[in-house]
Amino acid sequence: MTLIVIQVVYVPAREGALDVTLPVGIALFLLGCLCGFLAGLLGIGGGAVAIPGLTLLGMSDLGARGVSMVVMLPGALSGTVTNYRRGLVRVGPALLVGCTAVCAVPFGAWCARLLSPRVDALLFGAWFAVLLVRSIIVARKVPRTGFEPATFRSGGERSIH
Repeated sequence: MTLIVIQVVYVPAREGALDVTLPVGIALFLLGCLCGFLAGLLGIGGGAVAIPGLTLLGMSDLGARGVSMVVMLPGALSGTVTNYRRGLVRVGPALLVGCTAVCAVPFGAWCARLLSPRVDALLFGAWFAVLLVRSIIVARKVPRTGFEPATFRSGGERSIH
């Protein structure tokens, strides 16, 4: 919810440089820890946290997106290896979605340059709102029988007992 409010209230600048001083370096370190933790916990790329965090530190919105793309690579590789070892990676769908996404990124980056920072921030906030509503709907569907850990079937499919 906080990320949605930040995107609606705070409008990042198109121009903006990030001078890495000691306090900013510490903030970047903590931001990296948070992104990595959430990537492992929730399976997200970290951009949902990195982009608002970097813009609040003074980086331009487009610069923050560029950094976020680079930051996702090590986490994605580490998560892929971990999940592959657990039998959770479906190579066919992963390749199809991944290759399509790689081809679509240049078009998305081109479109981002056309939008004003305000419209861009509002779209980003709207996306967070959609994810929040989806998460609430999914959480309501989970049975309220208490904590039951997820287990993995032999085929690598996840199930909750």
